[in-house]
Amino acid sequence: MGGATTILLLIVIVVAAFALVVYIQGFLVRKAMRNVVARFRAKGALSPEKATSLYELGLGPADFMHRIGRTRDYKPQAMRLLSQKNVVRATEDGRVYLSEDELRESPLKKFARIE
Repeated sequence: MGGATTILLLIVIVVAAFALVVYIQGFLVRKAMRNVVARFRAKGALSPEKATSLYELGLGPADFMHRIGRTRDYKPQAMRLLSQKNVVRATEDGRVYLSEDELRESPLKKFARIE
């Protein structure tokens, strides 16, 4: 194998590995979005009157000891995306709820394949 062929093969492998990582991260974010939406629905936090805290939903920040030895948690990233699209809203006292109307209209519903 010539030097140019080896370099080209190496570039193809690096690009394929990068594409695989991006695909896997997207898959994990979609899965986390479905999980987050399911938690809101299970708690009934679908209106400002029924809003709840992140801790009650099990979405509060994990402490250092719980993060050790575990895979990355994509729920915070999913929450951030849902909040940016106004699907998850906050009340004045800091509690949060899911807006089903916004979810229905959001492109995130199709992206995450949320029922």
